[in-house]
Amino acid sequence: MTQHFTLETERLYLRPFKDVDLFPFLQALYDSMAELSPWLEWCDYNFTQDDAKEWIANSSVAWQTNTGYEFAVFDKRSDELLGAVALTCLQPLFNSANLGYWIHSSYHHQGIAKEACQAIIHFGFEDLSLTRLEIVTHMDNIPSQQTALACGAQFEAISRNRVLVNDIPNPGYVYSIIPQDVE
Repeated sequence: MTQHFTLETERLYLRPFKDVDLFPFLQALYDSMAELSPWLEWCDYNFTQDDAKEWIANSSVAWQTNTGYEFAVFDKRSDELLGAVALTCLQPLFNSANLGYWIHSSYHHQGIAKEACQAIIHFGFEDLSLTRLEIVTHMDNIPSQQTALACGAQFEAISRNRVLVNDIPNPGYVYSIIPQDVE
């Protein structure tokens, strides 16, 4: 799929990451580190500029090979990078993918995650013809669970050793969204 692709919502636009996003991406991560690092294994103060370059390059490769679709999330008015949403772990055999998201901590409790997720959910079902999306959260990550539910996801299970935190496997809550949940 082409990387010249944009999703729009009332307040946001979402597009694949570009090299010019390097410093805004790093700044958003560093600004939000305290809130994100407990839940995102890769997100810690050791995440460097080189790591961010590699992240953006890998995101581009995933788009080119149709193995993942990560969108940078921007405010329409200010063009500020607010976070990211992604469809990863695509499973052609099961016609499914994982949905992940993070939002700059300054924009929490404003419905940004929900709005961005709804856009990528629509993309997954309409453009990619997926029939199932999964969201997996740490059992203590209440904000992510609330976002999943707000997007129409259904809680399905507690999955053992599903979420890594500090290289330690933890149980995870598994939520799913199917097209009928968002019609």
